[in-house]
Amino acid sequence: MKGHCQAVRREQIKSTLSSYEIAAIKYLYEDAKLIGYHVDHIIPLSKGGMHVLSNLQIVKPAYNLWKNNKVLS
Repeated sequence: MKGHCQAVRREQIKSTLSSYEIAAIKYLYEDAKLIGYHVDHIIPLSKGGMHVLSNLQIVKPAYNLWKNNKVLS
């Protein structure tokens, strides 16, 4: 259920983004996949973070799995 709520929140945020921002996020995910990395929300959605380009980063899978939903400073 938690994943479903995050997906709904992501879609709500996505509806406020420009087509440029949506394309940029899509390319970020594609780039990460090409090199075998993950896209991480710097501030997790579960902690109030937004699904916007400025809150995303490409990271190694081990780091993303370790970080989980932590907010690091």
